[in-house]
Amino acid sequence: MKFKRRQVILVANIDYPFDNNIGKKTGVITEGGELGNHTVEDLLAAVKFVIENKLRNDAATIFGIHLKTEITATRFGSVSVFFTALLTGLSAICSYKEFFDSIQLIREHAELLLRSEVQRKFVPNLQVDVSVAHPRLDDPREMRVPRMFRKHFSPDIAEDFMFELGELYSPRRAGRDAFFWFLLISCVLLVGVLGWLVYAAVVKTYFQ
Repeated sequence: MKFKRRQVILVANIDYPFDNNIGKKTGVITEGGELGNHTVEDLLAAVKFVIENKLRNDAATIFGIHLKTEITATRFGSVSVFFTALLTGLSAICSYKEFFDSIQLIREHAELLLRSEVQRKFVPNLQVDVSVAHPRLDDPREMRVPRMFRKHFSPDIAEDFMFELGELYSPRRAGRDAFFWFLLISCVLLVGVLGWLVYAAVVKTYFQ
């Protein structure tokens, strides 16, 4: 699967709780098995409906975030459902913090919806949690920006730099981008001129 910008892969894990008294989980979810009066296939259909319908609708109507969601894989033992969420409603110039907060909001709401659906329709004590599988998203409040970047750049620029190092996506504003390239080209030209002056001075002093 080709990874797209603004796209994250999340995984919803559904499992029986671990019982310390017996030293194992209270049940096992197997492909083709049963869950109370329902089948595991019924569970997967309910999960698919939540992810591809309820989550999309709630994200748009409640949070103003437009999503494209798609289930990509399923694993058993516990049920692990991998799905992608492609954010299409964020501004093209959103910061990494805005992107991070939006993903966390989606993750938490997906967990809330899935837990409600699974425990209400299937087994009340099933555990449900949703996490981000890819890419790694560091909390911007805990990111340690190198001193050299704190010294020379504003917090927003330093934040975007760390974001790009993590192979994430946070486009820079056009004005700031133009200024960056202007400084870079100016530095290259100055280094070239300085090198030429040094070369000319050496030739004139020692070879003429």
